[in-house]
Amino acid sequence: MSKRITTVLTLATVSAMLLASPLAGASLKDRIAGLNPFSNQAEQSLQQNTVRFLNKKAAKHIRVESITATRTATGNLQVNVLLYNRAKKPMQLAVRSLFFDEQRMLAESAGVWRTVHLQPKSVASFSSRSMTQTEAASFILEVQGDAARGYR
Repeated sequence: MSKRITTVLTLATVSAMLLASPLAGASLKDRIAGLNPFSNQAEQSLQQNTVRFLNKKAAKHIRVESITATRTATGNLQVNVLLYNRAKKPMQLAVRSLFFDEQRMLAESAGVWRTVHLQPKSVASFSSRSMTQTEAASFILEVQGDAARGYR
């Protein structure tokens, strides 16, 4: 069994993200107050409403600027995240979303990997919407590094 080291950026209040107001007035520091450094634990529990980096190199070069989750008019859960490339070179990331129900079970199949291009020292956005309307209660966004530069 291979060990996979992950970084998890945890939001301070899960319930606040699912309200109609997407954390209005809260600072970014408050929203990701539960920031966890890399852990050497082989199995870390999946924390909900997070951005999860699947490798250290991508986590080293990418910073989460903001993250919001809101309900659309039709009841779908929509997640928006801004990612900042701290590197001096362009990066290409693969990002996908996982949506969970109230019992923390997958509410739908995992989203496809989508490519996000980041220029040096710039911000790019990623947005994902659940397919189910009221079943999706929480989410995890997974980020893989730049394959062309060996950041996977």
